[in-house]
Amino acid sequence: MRIVISPIQYDNLSRISIRLQAFDSTLPDRMRQIDGSRWAPELRCWHIPYTAAAWGSLKAVFPDYEIIKSIPEGAQIGKVAMFYNGILNQPILFPNGCQSQKKPGMFLTK
Repeated sequence: MRIVISPIQYDNLSRISIRLQAFDSTLPDRMRQIDGSRWAPELRCWHIPYTAAAWGSLKAVFPDYEIIKSIPEGAQIGKVAMFYNGILNQPILFPNGCQSQKKPGMFLTK
């Protein structure tokens, strides 16, 4: 199974959206194990805080899932890469082969 993550701004906070590529009835119970996780009905996705603790919890709660990093339509790739670097604390290799730079603390803006 795969989880697709994407940077979002929700209530003026930097968050990470969580979407599954296939239905999993255990998703709500698993997501509730992550501090600060919320369901956004208008976005039709779960989201977690943009913190190392939440990122670590996501990986611990979904050890059997592949995590796919998504680039939102219209986003600047460099800014998305910096968003992911802040959480992952490592360079990101995107599908087109470009590698991000390490600049933690940045987040997506359009």
